Amino acid sequence: MRLKNMVNRETILAFFRDKTKRPLSFRDLVVMMNLNHKEARFLKRTLRSLVKSGEVVLTRKGLYGPSENMSLVSGYFEAHREGYGFVIMETPGQRDVFIPARATGGAMHHDRVLVRIENSRKRSGSVIRILERAHHKIAGKFELTGSGLYVKPKDKAIPFDLSVAAESLKETRPGETVIAEIIEYPSGRKPPAARIVKVLGKPVDPKMEVESIVDEFDLPRRFPRAVQSEAKMLGMKRHFVMGEDGWRKIMHDLPTVTIDGERAKDFDDAVSIRLLKHGFTLFVHIADVSSFVQENSATDLEARERGTSVYFPDRVIPMLPKELSEDLCSLKPGIERLAMTVEIEFDRLGTVLKSSMYPSSIISDARLTYTSVRKILVDQDPHERRRHDHLLQDLELMAELCGLLRKRRLERGSLDFDLPEPEVLLDIRGTPEAILRAERNFAHMIIEEFMIAANEAVAGYLDSLGIPFLF
Repeated sequence: MRLKNMVNRETILAFFRDKTKRPLSFRDLVVMMNLNHKEARFLKRTLRSLVKSGEVVLTRKGLYGPSENMSLVSGYFEAHREGYGFVIMETPGQRDVFIPARATGGAMHHDRVLVRIENSRKRSGSVIRILERAHHKIAGKFELTGSGLYVKPKDKAIPFDLSVAAESLKETRPGETVIAEIIEYPSGRKPPAARIVKVLGKPVDPKMEVESIVDEFDLPRRFPRAVQSEAKMLGMKRHFVMGEDGWRKIMHDLPTVTIDGERAKDFDDAVSIRLLKHGFTLFVHIADVSSFVQENSATDLEARERGTSVYFPDRVIPMLPKELSEDLCSLKPGIERLAMTVEIEFDRLGTVLKSSMYPSSIISDARLTYTSVRKILVDQDPHERRRHDHLLQDLELMAELCGLLRKRRLERGSLDFDLPEPEVLLDIRGTPEAILRAERNFAHMIIEEFMIAANEAVAGYLDSLGIPFLF
């Protein structure tokens, strides 16, 4: 069979699956697949990639074979402080594999590994290869003992200390918190080795604890210069008329509010409601970031790299520059803002009748907080109700619709994980004063129900188009 330009991951895996059940040398593969010299070179590169991903195994004898034919599986190692661990399978529905302490093969917490199943009944095995390392830097305490110099990791799931060479100590003192870069990973009886790259000092300052997390996980402290330049240019255009492009639905007369926590700085969603003869129309507006961030621009690539905003008690490491997250893409009251709107029509029982999505231009009428909405709807606080009397009817309609949606969702078998969330209170110096149970009131439920409804509407629309997506 001549593959010519068809030498790719899929055809190689199909060859192993259909043509042979035993491992083969590279030369045998070239002959059996009838490849020319150019195709053989491409085969070698593709095999290297398949070995790295764990789909194909290269044995000690230099033979290639699919991992599934060798009782091998791949997954992520979850370590226990006692040394043993479990591998969480990448393939959905497969049971975890128990890995005894003697068989971890130097795997560390959250490493992606290749495992040989040695007892299918007990579902136990051994790690034979590390496919991808999760840790490159470790935060821990520097210790000086009679047997040498070590860094003791803060993460209890890392069950061993890292030996440190004397030349990397700088001015480190025993007991100080440091960031250590791993230069040799554990293998067999050989312990891991590291060098100290940053000294954070004695663990007395809460800000130092945050700094250690930022350094350990390589969280970015600032945006690259190209991103800053793009954000600055966008900030200079803030006064242009946003709805002038003609293809947006102008919704400036629709009463609209944002409902967020007291300390929120960016408002990325807003809601509106209308009463109909037969039910309600709900509008969920999401800030339209794509109108400002072009695909594959420096800002887009940086946002993909960050993936999310990271929240600490005293700071936020944002996914987008503040010119976007706290200004142009923040649905501030009284200012025209671009959004993507999900419009959903419900009957009097909360059943969805129809839905649509479109670009819009909105103006928020008020920046409300969860506490304020609770006072209006639950406590019937006269001062708060007078303060927002122009929004009372809409808020009460939202409360009614929320009750209907929640009732229907629970009837469908939905689980409501009403779990407590901690809220850390800091004093003026950044020192924790208390850890309280964060309040979750009826206002939170309103926003939660409306966001679930919007997500379901979008998911249904994408599904109707046959577009694959995560939901």
